This record gives sequence, structure tokens and C-alpha cells, in this order.
Amino acid sequence: AVELKKSSNLYALFNNLEYHFEEYINDSEEDSKQGYFVLLQNGKDYKLFLKNNKKYNAPKKAETPYNKNFPASFTDSQMFYFQEKDEKLTPLNKRKKQFLRQFPTLSKEIEKYINSQKTDLNSKEDLVQLFDYIDGLSK
Repeated sequence: AVELKKSSNLYALFNNLEYHFEEYINDSEEDSKQGYFVLLQNGKDYKLFLKNNKKYNAPKKAETPYNKNFPASFTDSQMFYFQEKDEKLTPLNKRKKQFLRQFPTLSKEIEKYINSQKTDLNSKEDLVQLFDYIDGLSK
């Protein structure tokens, strides 16, 4: 059995994915938490991370003979986070207006880029290219 040390100074490389243990702000809570993230883009001022989540869904018995039983299951989800300089990781909003509000000084340039490149804020590849662009703007 292999255990990863929980330190932000270390990272692990598995299947060409770089896992970092970072402090982050959760969307629904004001408290900061810690967790493992996959580094997608490592820029000078901005970094883009991916957090894989797995949720347990408890089994549900049918209330009536006409309904179905639902077995226990797991649901996978992914969420993108970004880091500016050495701040805590912040959840990336996938709605264009809210996304642009997260970068107030660069929002006009970012909006032009998103429109000209037809950037999909749900696409990992598009976000990596967008963060390359954003990092280039912040010189």
C-alpha cells in the first residue's frame, strides 16, 4: 500500500497526471478545505486544476409495488479550480458572466478571446488554452 503525504510542497505523478494536495475554497461553504487536484495548466501567475469527486448514493427501496428499487451507486463529477499567484484554489464558474467577474482587470480581453475562439467553459482542452492566454495577459 502506498500513501501520499499530505503536503502542498509535494506532488505525485500517476499515469502522466500531476496530483497536488492544495487548500481550496468550497463553493457552498466559506471555510477552506484541503484535497487532491490534478494540475492541468501551470502558468506564471495562474494555474488551472481539476478536482474529481465521487458521491455515494444510498439505496432506495420502492415505496409502492409500482415503483422501482434503486441500488446503491456512485456518481462521478469534475470541478475546475484556478489559483492566482499563491492564493487558495477558487472554484471556476462555468457561466460566462460570472467567469469574467472572477478576472475583473482582464475581463474585456478574456471576453474577446472567448468569443473569437468559441471557447467552451465546460471543456478541459478549451480551458487549458484559455488559461494559457490569461497567463500571457498578466505579464
